[in-house]
Amino acid sequence: MPTTRAVRAPLAHAPHPAEVREFADSAPWRLVAEASVDVRVAPATRRVLDEGLAARVDALTLGERIALARLAGPRTRRALLAAGDRPVLQAMLSHPRIDTGERTLVLDRLRGRQPVPEAAS
Repeated sequence: MPTTRAVRAPLAHAPHPAEVREFADSAPWRLVAEASVDVRVAPATRRVLDEGLAARVDALTLGERIALARLAGPRTRRALLAAGDRPVLQAMLSHPRIDTGERTLVLDRLRGRQPVPEAAS
């Protein structure tokens, strides 16, 4: 299995968008998640990786979604919020980059006050 360092090196040099999409669709979810939030990876590449990972959220197990909730990018966090699994929402509260607005949405969902948001936005 490739390591994060082995994945980060080619992604840091602005690969072709088709290659990035293929990586986002086929690589292990954890490598995609780590690369999607790595500041050494180009912002456009991180965005494509985050979108690709968000599309894969439903195929992940509950344990994988819980782990992902602690490190995901913004689009993936919206997809996880839309899925609405209580343990995933609780794990999302420990995400280091979650802002006050997102924290409020998560808490409202946990308290049953917030409808399911659109994951595609």
